Amino acid sequence: MKLLFPRSTPTKAGIKIGWGFRWKRAPRTAFSALLAIALAFMAMPVAAQEAGHIELKCVAEMEVREKNEKGEEVIRRVPAARVLPGDTMIYTIQYKVIGADPVDDVVINNPVPENMEYVQGTAMGRDADITFSIDQKVYDKPERLIAMDPNGIERRALPSEYKDIQWRIKRSIMPGETGYVSFRARLK
Repeated sequence: MKLLFPRSTPTKAGIKIGWGFRWKRAPRTAFSALLAIALAFMAMPVAAQEAGHIELKCVAEMEVREKNEKGEEVIRRVPAARVLPGDTMIYTIQYKVIGADPVDDVVINNPVPENMEYVQGTAMGRDADITFSIDQKVYDKPERLIAMDPNGIERRALPSEYKDIQWRIKRSIMPGETGYVSFRARLK
């Protein structure tokens, strides 16, 4: 099973993910076809739930330092609301198996967001084989990722060049089981 996070499009109203339809111009036959498709999609989660699938939730947080009631400095994670250049964010992808069957061969891909650069050594996930990509096509371990410098000479890719992170869970995930994978990225 391969899980991908959709790319989103920023708009003035927020983030747009998905399709838009103009119902006004759609003839009745198109409306009927769209209604049939919508009904089919509504039935899909039930079928997927019976077979077993994974529910994902992505959380973007930052660490803040503050003093507790004893005057000691503590680090607390908070939702990322305002990010400035140089700030580091923590991206956590939480997963949960829905349904009655275990799920095998789970692969989670997550792009490093635009204008962010991966912080070396921060990708983690229990029982996961973690690989990276500089072109979102070929994934490998950092020591085997090759990039070209401006003169066409091969060199090891830099963490700041990683475009995508992939976690391949190396075991079955049982019904109701939860877990997470995560990484940190810095705003350029």
